[in-house]
Amino acid sequence: MPALALDGCGVPRWCLARPAVIVIAFAWAVFLSPCAFSQDSKKPGKPPNKSASIPEEVTRVLATHGLRIVGANLVLDLDAELTKEVKELSKFKKSLKDADKKRHRAEMEVEGIAQQISEMRGRQTQLNAQLANVNNVLANNRLVGELNAMNGLIKTLEDQQKKTAEIAKVARGEVQNVQEDFVKALIALRQSSDQAHQKWESFATNKEVLAAIETAAEHVGEKIALKPSASLVVAEKNLRDYEESMISESIPLENREGAYWIDVAINGNDTEKMVFDTGATFLSISTQLAKSLNVEPTDSDPDVLVGLADGRQIPGKLIKLASVRVGKFTSSNVKCVVLGPQATNAPPLLGLSFLNLFNITTDYENSEVKLVKIDSGDPAQPSKKPKRK
Repeated sequence: MPALALDGCGVPRWCLARPAVIVIAFAWAVFLSPCAFSQDSKKPGKPPNKSASIPEEVTRVLATHGLRIVGANLVLDLDAELTKEVKELSKFKKSLKDADKKRHRAEMEVEGIAQQISEMRGRQTQLNAQLANVNNVLANNRLVGELNAMNGLIKTLEDQQKKTAEIAKVARGEVQNVQEDFVKALIALRQSSDQAHQKWESFATNKEVLAAIETAAEHVGEKIALKPSASLVVAEKNLRDYEESMISESIPLENREGAYWIDVAINGNDTEKMVFDTGATFLSISTQLAKSLNVEPTDSDPDVLVGLADGRQIPGKLIKLASVRVGKFTSSNVKCVVLGPQATNAPPLLGLSFLNLFNITTDYENSEVKLVKIDSGDPAQPSKKPKRK
């Protein structure tokens, strides 16, 4: 038997080391113990999936009706599709806003060029008057040279005006196309929304669905309410906001010998009968009608040439009307041509300077036109989580 080493007091040395061994053993025990992770164990884990306990047969029955149970809530597949498509409407509004800005810029450029041409023609008139009274060769040559240069500038501006007018025409077409697509999307979504609400209403009398919901509630341990999902409620509200941004009205047309006439109020005056003409670039009125409406042009307003249906070119003045109202639609700063006194028999025309502001659907068979105006601003966005009542 081996001898034990003793200290000076006769106590074995390994006994003296026992407290340190105990401490080390205790530390390892603490480290390896589940209690060492007690702080982590306090962290909240994922909530249990209540719907996982629902019998497969119940889930299958609900699925045949497009229903799913998420937590303790019913979700209709059509609701999710509708929510996604309503969110897509914001892209239409952005496209409409961008197209409208492009149209406005192009039309302002056309107007600016027209103003320059008008000013140059006024200068031409002055130079021709001076040329008629000149008495020396040098002055004559100077005036002729200036007139030739002026003619060249006017020709350049007229070419530029044609190109810009074509750009403006394309831009107006883009606005019309976006408006038309937006209206179609709204109509389709309204039908989908109505269909979703009808489905929810039908579930209230469907015994198979009611029985499946009752069984599912027993397994979930909570009451499952049979009502439209929160996503459908939010989508419906957003859809109504978009619909309210669209104003439409069907306005009667009066057929007189092949021409369709419509009631138009200018600058707050009583309505006047005007020819509804989508082929006319501007709204146009005669000199006599302009006087009766107190909208006579001034010398500073641009000069324009207007082609009539009989082929004649009639001079006129391009002005802006403070307001033009058709039905419940009123637009401000509408371009209008006041025809010269020569156009004594020219009828007043409601042209594209007003009509291009709307999406137009004409029903000549029933003698009416439908105007649609869309506000390009976005509706107020709802909060991400709908408030519980």
